[in-house]
Amino acid sequence: MPLWLVGGGYVLGSILPAEWIAKKHMGLTPQQSGMNPGTVSAWKLFGFRVGLMVLLIDLVKGVIPVALAGRMEIQGIWYALVAASPVIGHNWPLWRRRGGGQGVATVTGALLWLGWWPMLLAYLVGAFIGFIFLRWLPAVVLVALPLGYLLMHVYHLPQESLQVASILIVLVGVRRLPWIWGALRRKMSKAS
Repeated sequence: MPLWLVGGGYVLGSILPAEWIAKKHMGLTPQQSGMNPGTVSAWKLFGFRVGLMVLLIDLVKGVIPVALAGRMEIQGIWYALVAASPVIGHNWPLWRRRGGGQGVATVTGALLWLGWWPMLLAYLVGAFIGFIFLRWLPAVVLVALPLGYLLMHVYHLPQESLQVASILIVLVGVRRLPWIWGALRRKMSKAS
């Protein structure tokens, strides 16, 4: 039975709302504008309303499979695969040659389901550091994901939730690694 949840999570994740919402409301997609089909690109290109719609749908894509797996009492490797499937679908959809989004909002949805209080606190700290202190949007995620994971340990979340959280964070890191190195290099070259 968990196999259908993994497949369903992948298909759900591979639906990229940034593409179809932007096309419907603006007549243009993020990829047609040379950006990835994710929440931040939709926000930057098409404004608050479109960005917020994309964010909410991407968050829910992460929540649904994890919530269903928990309700069905799926555990172990199957639980991890179900949680990872929408992120993998979002990041690497098979039917898109140019790839998907970065997976941050989808991972955030799953992590909020696993431990809403630690992740909410981590994103608030990340927002403060990213927006106010550094004035650099990517810092929000670079701070929030590891801090959220640390706070999940502090709040003694179940071991299985911690293992799933670590897998999800690694998936975001793998997808974003080339971008992270480039962004850090650009930031450091501006500082010197």
